[in-house]
Parts: sequence; C-alpha cells; structure tokens
Amino acid sequence: MYTPTKATPPDVEIIHRNPAQKETQADNLRACPDCARRISKHATACPSCGAPLAAQVIEATAKRWKAGQVYGWFAVVFGLTVWFFGFSVDNPSVNGFGTLAVIAGFITVFVARIAAWWENG
Repeated sequence: MYTPTKATPPDVEIIHRNPAQKETQADNLRACPDCARRISKHATACPSCGAPLAAQVIEATAKRWKAGQVYGWFAVVFGLTVWFFGFSVDNPSVNGFGTLAVIAGFITVFVARIAAWWENG
C-alpha cells in the first residue's frame, strides 16, 4: 500500500525590518488636524474624515497671460473706437489704423489664451 510522505516545508526566510527603515516610515506620517488619525504627509485630504490637508489651487493661470488678455481686449475696444471715428471723419488712414488695432488685439487675446492653456495643461 502507498502512503504519501510529508513534504518538508520550503525554507522560509523571515525578513526583519531595519529599525532605521521603521523610523523613516514613521517620519512620513502626520496627524490629521481634525480627527488626529495618522496619515501620509503626501496626502491632500484625510482618508478617514476627508479634511483637506494641503492648500488647494483653484486657478493657476499666470498673471502675465491674464494681463495679455486684458491688453488684447483693450486694443480691440480701442481699435473699434478708432475705426468708427475714422468713418465719421471719412479718413481712410484712420480706418486702416483702427482695423490694424482690432486685428492685433484679437491676435493678442488668442495667443494669451493659448499660452495660458499650454502653461496649465
């Protein structure tokens, strides 16, 4: 009659953590200001209570691109004003300057909006 023999278990290696590594893990934790639970320092919100932990960025558009849009719209309004004024005095050179200002303003607004989008992703 056949009787199976007990297989010897494979050698199991027990890995003990380095005490320095344990301290490093403890250093990466902090207490939540609302519920006092230990959470990661990299967390943006507490997983337990949901309290925000990091400053939240609402809009990160650079001021220079916003200023570019304002300058562009100013040029559009200025150009339209000059353009209409040119028709009232019947001066073609004034009409051309107004048209040029309107076109330059729209290009400035377009470039500033694309640049703001590109910068913020």
